[in-house]
Amino acid sequence: MDDVVFYLPVHSNLSQVENTAPFVCRRPSKLFFYRFNPYAAKMREVYQAWPTVSMFDFSLENIVQEMMKEEKPVVILLTASTSYPFGRVQKQMFEALQQLFPAKILDVFSVGHCMYGCTSCGHREHQIPLFFSRHHNKLLPYTAADAKRCFEAVVPSVPGAPVAPLRVLLSPSFGVNSILCAPAVVQKLIQMQCEQVSAARERAQHTANGAMPSSATSAPSAGACGSGARPIQFLLKLHPSLHPASAQQEREHPLINVGDMERSQVLLLAQHIPVASEVMNNILPFMEAADMVICDLDSSVPFESLFFSDRVVIGAHLNAAHPPPEDVAYHRHLELFSSADALGHLIARCRDGECAPKDGRHFFIEKYSEVDGHEPDRVAALREWDRAAPEGIDALCVEAMVPRDVVEVAEKFVEKALDKATDTNHLEVEGMKYLVRDVPLPDRIKKYIEFVSTHLSQLQMHDVPPHLWQELERKLRTECFDAGEAFEFGITRAIGGLTLHAKGGGPDGVSVRATDESAIFLVDHAWTFKFGEGKEQLCKDAHLRERFRRLFGLAPSPATAA
Repeated sequence: MDDVVFYLPVHSNLSQVENTAPFVCRRPSKLFFYRFNPYAAKMREVYQAWPTVSMFDFSLENIVQEMMKEEKPVVILLTASTSYPFGRVQKQMFEALQQLFPAKILDVFSVGHCMYGCTSCGHREHQIPLFFSRHHNKLLPYTAADAKRCFEAVVPSVPGAPVAPLRVLLSPSFGVNSILCAPAVVQKLIQMQCEQVSAARERAQHTANGAMPSSATSAPSAGACGSGARPIQFLLKLHPSLHPASAQQEREHPLINVGDMERSQVLLLAQHIPVASEVMNNILPFMEAADMVICDLDSSVPFESLFFSDRVVIGAHLNAAHPPPEDVAYHRHLELFSSADALGHLIARCRDGECAPKDGRHFFIEKYSEVDGHEPDRVAALREWDRAAPEGIDALCVEAMVPRDVVEVAEKFVEKALDKATDTNHLEVEGMKYLVRDVPLPDRIKKYIEFVSTHLSQLQMHDVPPHLWQELERKLRTECFDAGEAFEFGITRAIGGLTLHAKGGGPDGVSVRATDESAIFLVDHAWTFKFGEGKEQLCKDAHLRERFRRLFGLAPSPATAA
């Protein structure tokens, strides 16, 4: 690994740092920042303190020109998940570049950005715990001691108390299965924090008066919630895409989809519960400092917490409406909850010493092996980075070409390779061909990507299949209210009322198939009124009268005709 140079395209935020950091902080590395990435300025601020890093704007021209200067082979590190179109197309782009420059590019490696349990990492090219390397080697700029001070921000510890506070780390993800899409759970956490703040003020008042409540110097009773109960210190550790300090960047990013529900719930929580700094992006010191971690089951946080599960209780939120695939070997190490009351009961049990950690570290090791600080070397061995670069010249005889011509040929080669690899009419995939090269999106593709980004939570919450999103966007944009063309009401005697059914039918009697990409229909919601008020509204609203006259095929009234 000591004989390579790392190239890293930066398309996102601090959530993408840790899996590449063990490589980037060790060897000369060149980072190329996508212009569409609104987090680029913050990311540059972080990396400018790294002596091994050189930074550039992203473009194929810059990458090719820098690559031609290298005396050592280049390894491309990619953090975008290949479970999503951007990650897949980006990898195809760099593999095409590798075909053109096999003597320069030694490897294109999807290092990923999260671990087991995360729905965005269904595709994993390695099971090596890179995320833990800097923590193990004590190379992070903060420690568990710093994290403990963050827990103390609002509810301080009780001096001389026989029992230490219960440190509860809240680390929600985002999406339809998130705690942030369960307002009752959020309100429960806020309620509990308010109780803790009130109890802390009462303790402070007793201290100021020169005395402590009698219960503060003895073990708390089960279920106690007053000033003498064991204090609970909540701390909110947010995904960088959720952090209030980055809200504007998140809204501007074409690939990050945080819904209004999640944004609003984050702001509610942040009004009451201290929030860890966004630059303290690695969660591991906070897990190390915590007694309990509350997170979402479909993120990688519960799995990462297993590393500390000999002393940490892991509470994982399970959305009962969208349950994940059963994973008994994994889930038995977690405390699953689906409701606000269940969460409140779980935290109370932990506070009162009735809920012991379920040690699942062996499951972590089984999936990713033991953490030893040498994870980058294991990846290098896995990917054979010590092998010699191919002999001979690259597919381009670059020595006989001027640099501008080399860049132009490379750009055309990559464009053709992407056209071939992504031969589809799907707008999202087509849009990725532009985004991965950081060139402007055509307007029609840009509107579709903005639509998905804005409404992703709603689409998932209502179980709208992804293959229908493109048609839904088109019909909403063009106001194509076509449900009446495909469906009609009929009287069903068995039911004794109206039923909705498809019109006509094909040779097999079926006119609408769920697998059809156009099988989503809009109903024009025309008029809502209370019984007895309809006539009055029609008399007052000429536009509404005219609309319904046309709808029912009625002749214009003399007044309207005039």
